[in-house]
Amino acid sequence: MPSLAYRGRAVTNFYGNYLAVEYSQVGPQYNSLANPYLVKNKREFSVSDKLKLLQNRLMLTMGYKHQDNDILTTVENLKTQNTISLGINALPGPGLPTLNFTYRSIDRDNGIDSLITLTDSTFTDNRENTHTNNVMVNINHRFDLIWSHSLSGTFVDVAKKDKFSDRADDFVDPAMSTQVINISLTTRYTIPLKTSFNFTANSSELSTGPGQRGTQDFLTTNFDTEYPFFKNRILGKVGLNYAQGSGLVDMSWIGFKSGLKWKIFDQFSVKIHGEYRSKKTGGFKKNTVIARANLEYSF
Repeated sequence: MPSLAYRGRAVTNFYGNYLAVEYSQVGPQYNSLANPYLVKNKREFSVSDKLKLLQNRLMLTMGYKHQDNDILTTVENLKTQNTISLGINALPGPGLPTLNFTYRSIDRDNGIDSLITLTDSTFTDNRENTHTNNVMVNINHRFDLIWSHSLSGTFVDVAKKDKFSDRADDFVDPAMSTQVINISLTTRYTIPLKTSFNFTANSSELSTGPGQRGTQDFLTTNFDTEYPFFKNRILGKVGLNYAQGSGLVDMSWIGFKSGLKWKIFDQFSVKIHGEYRSKKTGGFKKNTVIARANLEYSF
């Protein structure tokens, strides 16, 4: 039934074990007036299990999802995607850091395993068979050391590989890899001062054209401060931003910003913001000045 869409889900919860099984299908001729962007010609089956241990201080999540377009009997090339996921959430207790770990393995195949010959001397390579690993680790910790701090660290690693090794030299390689590290620190002082520091480093390797690959590194950091005046009726803000990129694109960017929020009445406030940016790319330098003023009324 190509014009039919349906979804079924079964859930069971026993002894801290939350198990869910789901099956859904959207036919290629199905039209939705509520969601015109709904993906058609898609069939999906998934199983997920969430297990709670140690009085909910440790949670394990496991899942499997299969997607394909095997709805019509006339399908020539069966497109499939299989995803395996694993998650670990550790919440030891007050005063201790929390840990989140997520792993995903994705296999994609478009059902084409041979080259398509166009003429005696030309051919096209439409094969797709890739494997992607996605790892994410996040640690959060609130602690007191002279002042009150909130520290967060995140690491992300994504690696996509092409399973076909007999590609032509001029083929655009779908393989890529990227690593991201983020560290943020928010501090509240004994005086009504709040500071926020954020650092992010990103390194990627990807295809830039037929038979060509390149790398791109980015480093961004920002430092912001907030200080209230007159019993929190005026909030002053000052910040500094910096970014640098190297590899395929060489650039640098620095910015200074300041502003305030004046709470005139309980529901009426004024926001004033000013910012200076200086950007340098490919030997060209561009300076920008931004000024904004907003009136806000809450009801």
